[in-house]
Amino acid sequence: EHPTTRFIFLTLTVPNCPITELRDTLSGMSKGFDRLMKRRDVKRNVLGYVRSMEVTRNPDTGYAHPHFHVILAVKPSYFHHGYISQAKWVSYWQESLQTIENRIVHVKAIKPNPKYLNDPLGLTSSIMEVAKYCVKHTDMIVDGDWLVELTTQLNATKHVVLGGLIKQYVNSSEPKEDDILKASDEDTTGLDELGLLFFYWNKYQKNYFHCDR
Repeated sequence: EHPTTRFIFLTLTVPNCPITELRDTLSGMSKGFDRLMKRRDVKRNVLGYVRSMEVTRNPDTGYAHPHFHVILAVKPSYFHHGYISQAKWVSYWQESLQTIENRIVHVKAIKPNPKYLNDPLGLTSSIMEVAKYCVKHTDMIVDGDWLVELTTQLNATKHVVLGGLIKQYVNSSEPKEDDILKASDEDTTGLDELGLLFFYWNKYQKNYFHCDR
């Protein structure tokens, strides 16, 4: 329906933060992103977006490193009229976060990759990047206390956010509670219990809680 639309891949970062401050950091990033999308030349050229959140763990400090991966659908004329350079994206992100400190931003045009067949827009690898799990499994198993705090900090946060025309084509509905409970009841016979953490579902508080077993 939009055959001439172009796409760019944007990564927005902030400095690492203690895991106990992750929720507040993500809140600030979300507000900053909203300001970024409302900038005049951004709003003029961006038709829609898919934004996903990823959190990695610094192996030396245990700090969290939250960042956004964003696919932006832009007007066909973007690369000729209204082009925003990487330096401008950095400046805009910095201003949107309302900070005077430099922030790292990566931006690149999405192009077809011969590795993926039947992908004329070159979106396959970028979609896989925004659709992957928000936390690497290797980060989740290193420190049990870190994982419990991560779960608390990410509770009720949105990992994927849609904007503009993208909303028309992507189903962003959350899984039903029954589906979550059904998945938690799956047979785990045969799992090595060494190092496992256990949680139970409190139907009255409608939340998961850490327990010894």
